Amino acid sequence: MTAQLDFDFPAYTRDSRGKYLRLLCEDDLIRAALAAAERRFASDAPFESLHVAADFLQLHFADLDREVFAAIFLDSCHRVIVYEEMFRGTIDGCSVHPREVVKRALKTGSALAVPSAA
Repeated sequence: MTAQLDFDFPAYTRDSRGKYLRLLCEDDLIRAALAAAERRFASDAPFESLHVAADFLQLHFADLDREVFAAIFLDSCHRVIVYEEMFRGTIDGCSVHPREVVKRALKTGSALAVPSAA
């Protein structure tokens, strides 16, 4: 279960000297969260649980306007090899071809694939 955030205060961005520059909108916050997630998972830090994978995917799916099937391919130590949006659909559906997911998993040499759809 993920917590829903409700900001009762404005969020601002600051420059390198600490001076406040501008008010952040929700899209800016989502982009900042995605960048932080990318940095976190670009390192060799493994996924410690499915909750970490769910948070990662929730950030990636936050601003999509159509159905997407994606997979996170992990090595044997549960570190991210690659995150890939494999299939895109319409507003209410997406066709997925399992053999293509398996082929991609074999090509990346992954030990584990975390499939998801949004």
